[in-house]
Amino acid sequence: MKKYKVIVWGLGSVGRYAVKMIQSKKSLELVGAVDVDPKKVGKDAGEIFGFDKANVIVSDDIDEVLKQEADVVLIYLPNMRDEGNLRPTGFTPNARNICKALSANKNVLTTLPVYNMKETAPQLYDMVNNCALEHGVTYIQQGIFPGLFNSYLPVVVSSMAGRIDKLIVTGGQDDSYNTSPWVQVFGYGKDPKDFNGDVIKDIITSYYGPTVMEIARRCGIEYDDYVEEHRLFTSKMELNPPCGKVMPGTISAHEFIMKCLRDGKEVTGFHFIHKV
Repeated sequence: MKKYKVIVWGLGSVGRYAVKMIQSKKSLELVGAVDVDPKKVGKDAGEIFGFDKANVIVSDDIDEVLKQEADVVLIYLPNMRDEGNLRPTGFTPNARNICKALSANKNVLTTLPVYNMKETAPQLYDMVNNCALEHGVTYIQQGIFPGLFNSYLPVVVSSMAGRIDKLIVTGGQDDSYNTSPWVQVFGYGKDPKDFNGDVIKDIITSYYGPTVMEIARRCGIEYDDYVEEHRLFTSKMELNPPCGKVMPGTISAHEFIMKCLRDGKEVTGFHFIHKV
């Protein structure tokens, strides 16, 4: 059995389970782990999570770790953008990190929302694509939302249909138990008058939006327009999620709708709700 050598770059919530998964597979071997958290650097990559010893010491030097022999780098870094650009074209820092690993002759898998770039961010697409081709390696975005549930599974399931006229994916996330700092972007507990809806729409739709274009392309559905909608909802009762107290009349939920239209009618869509 071939054993694939893996480097994990970013040991947060996703990297934690990547290490656990690698340790459980005979076909995988962890050969490098990178993070900037001083509580993790210099310690065993398995033991920092309470797992079995991995015999790999966490480093904060990605350039040095990338010199090691490895088949793939799993990039689980925080999402980064160009200052002032919240659209897909602003994912330059993400693309640069992806290219750093590709340039080290490593295949790359990542949950970063850098996907369907040929349509939404052509310059970044060329950057990543040319880098992968030059070094003879591959790049795949492997997230869940976006990625698995949207758009991979809808495309696979739709392959059983003889004809596809419209494909809409609905989903949601209950942030009532979400302790991640990024949840603050939703402004839960704020007065709607004090909340900048345009900023959150740009952040979320740049993350989720291109999936509806990708679904249309992969399913052969033609469209002539792409639109986004955002609605926020206020609470009718007092709530106490980890992100802070939510009083009646303050923000408790958001609905994001991203859709491709043909002749004014929705042909592919992603309707997603974040709520507490």
